[in-house]
Amino acid sequence: MAFDADLPGEWAEHGLISHDAATAIRQYEDARVPTHGGVREILGYVGAILVLIAGFVLVGQMWVDMKRGGRIAVSGLAAAILVGAGVSLVSGTSRSTRRMGEVALMLAAAPIGLAVGLTFGEPADEEPMATMAFAGALIYSIVVYRWHPSWAQHIALVASAIGGAIALGISVTDQNMYVSAAMVGIVGVGLLLASWRNLLPPRVLSEVGAIAALGLASIFVVGDLAPDTTGGRLAMVACVVASTGLIAAGVHLDRLVLIAGGALGLLGYLPVLIDELVPGEAGGPIALLAAGLVLIGSAVLLTRAQQHR
Repeated sequence: MAFDADLPGEWAEHGLISHDAATAIRQYEDARVPTHGGVREILGYVGAILVLIAGFVLVGQMWVDMKRGGRIAVSGLAAAILVGAGVSLVSGTSRSTRRMGEVALMLAAAPIGLAVGLTFGEPADEEPMATMAFAGALIYSIVVYRWHPSWAQHIALVASAIGGAIALGISVTDQNMYVSAAMVGIVGVGLLLASWRNLLPPRVLSEVGAIAALGLASIFVVGDLAPDTTGGRLAMVACVVASTGLIAAGVHLDRLVLIAGGALGLLGYLPVLIDELVPGEAGGPIALLAAGLVLIGSAVLLTRAQQHR
C-alpha cells in the first residue's frame, strides 16, 4: 500500500500527533525501499503450498511402512525447516516478508505437534496421542505468540486449544462427548474473557475463536442428545438463551462479532426448536418469524446504543 505523505501533516493539524512526530513519520516512510512484496509473497505462498502437497503425497506413500523413529524424524525436519524460515523472515523490513515468516511459524505448529505426539504417545492409542500432539502444538504456539504476536500465531493458538480440549475429553472419558463439550466450552468462555480484557490481541480473533468453540460445544451436546428428545429440546432452549445473551453482550459492548455469533446460534437452533415444539406446516414460518423478530430487535437496540454514544 502506497504511503500518503499528506496524512502526517493532517494528523498534526488536528492534534492527533505532534509536528515532530509527523516529520519523523515522513522521514521514515521516505527512507523505506519499495519491495514489490505482493508478487513475491504470492509466489512464496504458492511455492510453499506445492512443496507441502508434494511432501504430503510422498510421506503418505511411505508413512505406513515407516517406523516410529522415522516418522518423528520426518516431522521434526519439517518443523525445523518451517521454524527456521519463519524466524529468519519475521525480522525482515517489509510487511510481506514478515507475513510470510508469521505464516511459516503458524504452519510449524502441525509438525511440531505430530512429533510430540509420536514421541510421548502410543500409536496404538490414538486419542492420548492426539492429546499429546495438540498439547505440543499449543505450548509451541503460546511460546511463539509471546515472542512475536501475530494473527497467524493467534490462529494456531486457538486451533490448538480447541483441538486439544476435544482430544482430551475423548481420551479421558472413552469418547464421552459431554466432557469434550464442557472442555471446549471452557476454552470458548476463556477466549471471551481474554478478548474482553484484551489479553490476546487482536481482539476480533479471540472473539471468533470463542464463538467457534462455543458453537462446537453446543453441537456436541445437542447432537448427542438428539433434537427430538426432551434432553435435546432443553439443550436447544439453553443454546437459544445463550445466543440471545451473546447478542445482548455484543450490543452492550458494540462488538459485531458477538452479535453475529449470537445471530448464527439463533438461526441454527431456534427454527429446529420451534419445529419440534410446534410440529406441522406452521412450525417453519413461526420459527423464521421468531428468529427475524429477535434479529430486528437486536439491530434496533444496537442502533439506539450507537446514537446515545
